[in-house]
Amino acid sequence: MSNFIDRSEFNQFEQRVDDKFNAIEKKIDNIPSSSDIKLMLMENNKELKKEAKHDRNTIIGWTIAIVGLAVTITRTLGWL
Repeated sequence: MSNFIDRSEFNQFEQRVDDKFNAIEKKIDNIPSSSDIKLMLMENNKELKKEAKHDRNTIIGWTIAIVGLAVTITRTLGWL
């Protein structure tokens, strides 16, 4: 039994190593850059601000409606 490998085995091993490196390179290329991450975070922050503003306006609207309804009912019943 020889401690050496023949050329075909070496070529197969070399091809597998090349395939693994190519897969790693593709994964590295797919990682977003820091500027892409910052852009995504800024867009997410804008959406969160819009949602918070909408929620605040909804709460204010409901509060005004409930207070107006309460005042109308108390006036109708003659308590005010």
